[in-house]
Amino acid sequence: MQKMKWKNYVCYFVILMLLVTAVTVKPAISKAEESDVNITLLGTADIHGRFMPWDYALDGANMSGGLTQLYTVIKKVRQENPNTILLDAGDTIQGNSVELFNDKPQSPMMVAMNAMGYDAWAFGNHEFNFGLDTLKKVSEQYKGKTLAGNIYKKNGERFLPAYTIVEKGGIIGMNT
Repeated sequence: MQKMKWKNYVCYFVILMLLVTAVTVKPAISKAEESDVNITLLGTADIHGRFMPWDYALDGANMSGGLTQLYTVIKKVRQENPNTILLDAGDTIQGNSVELFNDKPQSPMMVAMNAMGYDAWAFGNHEFNFGLDTLKKVSEQYKGKTLAGNIYKKNGERFLPAYTIVEKGGIIGMNT
């Protein structure tokens, strides 16, 4: 008889905890849904010096996408969602004769990327074509974050940070 009472108490306690949990979890979920934030990620890669839609080597139009064309779309997306993050995945400062500006005070690609408000730029393999001195000079002109998660100095230290945090809201991953 005593065992039966104990089992009943445990059973009632478990039911009570389930009810309390069910009642308290639902409002938290509803509250989270009310404050959802949409974040738009825009990415470019392999721009290869295409500031404008022109191929200087061929002296002709190249409508495959220069930064001037891209910026038109980027501005529209940002108007629709101010929580937009703009990233570039590299191969930006080489190609289409942009390297002719490497010894000049300003890289046209960095001027454009700064004006467009890129949040981060990860180096591609062609960023290293002209040596570390040129890369350092050009990257110092860039106002966003430069990233290179898999490039190390000879002493084992990272060449650049592997990541950055861009505050535009938040992303939380949970497993239930």
